[in-house]
Amino acid sequence: MTTHIDSRPSHRRLVLTAGWLGVALLVGYATWAGAIAMDLMLVILSVVELFGGTDVLPFAPDWLGMLGRVAAVAVAGYLALRTVRYQRTSRGACARCGRAEAPRRDLSRAARIAAYLTVIPAGGYAALKLHWAFGGGIGLADPDVFDGVTLTSPGFADTAVMAAIGVGLAVAMTHRWRLPRWMLLAPSLFGLAMLIPVSVFGTAVNVTHLFDPVETGLATWVGWFVYTCFTVWAAGLLLVTVDYHQATAGTCRSCGRERRARIAA
Repeated sequence: MTTHIDSRPSHRRLVLTAGWLGVALLVGYATWAGAIAMDLMLVILSVVELFGGTDVLPFAPDWLGMLGRVAAVAVAGYLALRTVRYQRTSRGACARCGRAEAPRRDLSRAARIAAYLTVIPAGGYAALKLHWAFGGGIGLADPDVFDGVTLTSPGFADTAVMAAIGVGLAVAMTHRWRLPRWMLLAPSLFGLAMLIPVSVFGTAVNVTHLFDPVETGLATWVGWFVYTCFTVWAAGLLLVTVDYHQATAGTCRSCGRERRARIAA
């Protein structure tokens, strides 16, 4: 494959800036107020309601708005792909795999540490949700805020199960379990699509509440605890996913380069 090295650094910076700015705006629209993460959760709850026969949705989903956000994510994904391809070819690497002659940085050790560290935020978040589901009052400014909540209530035991799956997924990727790549990468990307926007939005809300407190029925530290857990969890899972993707990629069908040895981080 013939690669093109852009001889105009200013033009390259302009194209990359415009590309990533467009991606950021589209993603911002789709994830504002944690919308896309809520959409994913509502889809899951809709399936549960469909097959379970019980009313678990707290409100009617905005299917039209959801369609618009999904379209924004799709366009953002396409634009990001084109931008990445340009970024690669403009530095002389393969547009498809991003491989160049120089070895890549080895992230395996950092990824392994990150995988096990995800137990802390995921476990802490799950433990708090289970505590509330069993009637506990830690972190509740209003003791009746979760009155009537049980293990089967949406957002409690189910989130604990998803947290356990997320930790297992990270460990499986670092230990290179013999599973099809898509079986690990697909749920990992799904998890990141939920964790990253919620982390950003939740942290922003926490900051605004410092200047304009809002009564939620929860102690102030709960919001910081939950969204810090999400942020740390997302960062760890992202590192593990990138390392797994790089380490398990085979020979590129476009440039013919094989996976090269990686230099220590």
